[in-house]
Amino acid sequence: MSKKLQMILLVLGLSVVIAFTGCSSDDDDEPTVTAPTAPSNISATTTGPTTITVGWTASLDDAPDGYKVERRLAETDWDSLGSVAASVTTYGDNTVEFGSGTTYIYRVGAYNAGGTTYSGQATATAYTHNELLFGAWNAVDPSQLGEIDSASVEFAYQESLGGYIYRRYEYREGLDAEDIEEGTYDADGTEITWTAVRINGETINPPDVYTWNYSMETTGETMTVEYDWGTPFDVDYEKIPEPPVD
Repeated sequence: MSKKLQMILLVLGLSVVIAFTGCSSDDDDEPTVTAPTAPSNISATTTGPTTITVGWTASLDDAPDGYKVERRLAETDWDSLGSVAASVTTYGDNTVEFGSGTTYIYRVGAYNAGGTTYSGQATATAYTHNELLFGAWNAVDPSQLGEIDSASVEFAYQESLGGYIYRRYEYREGLDAEDIEEGTYDADGTEITWTAVRINGETINPPDVYTWNYSMETTGETMTVEYDWGTPFDVDYEKIPEPPVD
């Protein structure tokens, strides 16, 4: 082979190598998508009988496409609850078990094409059936109670008085008299066990323990109590709204 032909072949070979290398360089120049930074300051707050609200602070840089919200129990793996847009920093979990007292664990993941980066964890506990009763309740139609013109009951927690306590009021307008029963209670979603320790300020010894059936709407705003006075009968109660906080 002549030297001239060898030189021609060498030049052609170098041209192919240069062209191939140039194509590879273009591919390598494709931008790499970086996973977003983790959201911070995650919080979880029980905000209703079946709702826990999760909140967080947005990722600081590498704006995510959105956020994933996940939940688990102490003994289970993570389950996906849903996702929200990158501009949203709260999520309402409306699948909380009513009256369960279950503790839920949450985390939030910021995601994009580069991957998902998770926050720390936050916990919140669903209301128990005892806690769902907290507050004051009025009988919707006290005429169901015969000569009683108004009836109400207040539920609260005070450790020094025995834990979950109640105070029931029954007023008879004709006699201008009000009976007040006080004691402790325990509710399980279908029954309220009352332990009366005082009536009109007088101690009951031994305490009077009795049980009434009841049911509560999942809104936590209305309930029906079955009075066991001879032939049982139902009385509807509604929760008195708490005054707004200034």
